[in-house]
Amino acid sequence: MLPLQMPPKETHEHNRTLANETWHFLICAGGILACYFVFGIQQERIVQGKYKLPDESVEKFTFTQALVFFLCTGNTIYAYLLRRKTEVDTVPTK
Repeated sequence: MLPLQMPPKETHEHNRTLANETWHFLICAGGILACYFVFGIQQERIVQGKYKLPDESVEKFTFTQALVFFLCTGNTIYAYLLRRKTEVDTVPTK
């Protein structure tokens, strides 16, 4: 077992009805859409904002590719850190 890996939990089946699965899907999908909505509003504020420079001139944000690159990098790191490490691959190799 790896040092940061948790021991496997006991597996027991909960009541997996269509209603429970549908409710779980709607909660997850709603959370994802809400996060993207808030994220989009914040990104628009960054891109559409006008920024004052030390010499009192005003400039618009022009580094959108860098913004997207760093956001994707951050999302990748976050997803890597939160992935489940306890799942065991049971697919036979040969």
